[in-house]
Amino acid sequence: MTGKFVQLNTCMESLRNSMTQQFHESSVKIQDISHDVRELREENERLRKENEDLCKRLKRVDEKAEYMEAQSRRDNLVFFGFTENESRETWEESEEKVKDYIREELKIEEEIDIERAHRLKTKSSPRPIIVKFSRFKQRDKVLMAARQKKRNTNDDSRVGISENYTDRVRAIRKKLKPYLDDAKKRDKKCTLSYDKLIIDGEVYTYDLENEQLSKLNR
Repeated sequence: MTGKFVQLNTCMESLRNSMTQQFHESSVKIQDISHDVRELREENERLRKENEDLCKRLKRVDEKAEYMEAQSRRDNLVFFGFTENESRETWEESEEKVKDYIREELKIEEEIDIERAHRLKTKSSPRPIIVKFSRFKQRDKVLMAARQKKRNTNDDSRVGISENYTDRVRAIRKKLKPYLDDAKKRDKKCTLSYDKLIIDGEVYTYDLENEQLSKLNR
């Protein structure tokens, strides 16, 4: 009987030691896992901050590229509606059509210096003519005369003139147009200027990333 008791006690002691060892090993594993989780969280936070910084830098690069592209287009105007020759129209012929329109329709007598004028590669017909003026002041004079002509007369001319906006600005203006039309219906004082919509003195733009109208602080 005593021998069995001793044997049982030895067995229980062995089991207790085994369980203690397993508990210790589990504790060590838990500590290791906790350490690994902490390191992963720290690494994730570091990567998140790096990603935010990269996004900011890319945004600044995009904004700079957008600005430089806009500057390269500032001396340009796009003319719509000029009939196109059946044969391949030369740059000189495109330029002469524009100059004739400026002189005869816009009544600008001074000689307008054009650096180049040519048809754009589009599927529309007739294709628009893009014109680069040698001087911004002359370009602005032509644009103002065209706008004045449209305001002062029932201008049913087939020719239209637009600034040479970047793709981003054109996309914003397209999104702002319905808001402009709605403001006009409500007899609001409103205007669409570049990528801004001004309604009763309040300035708005369209946030393409978040797809929503955005009010700007003045």
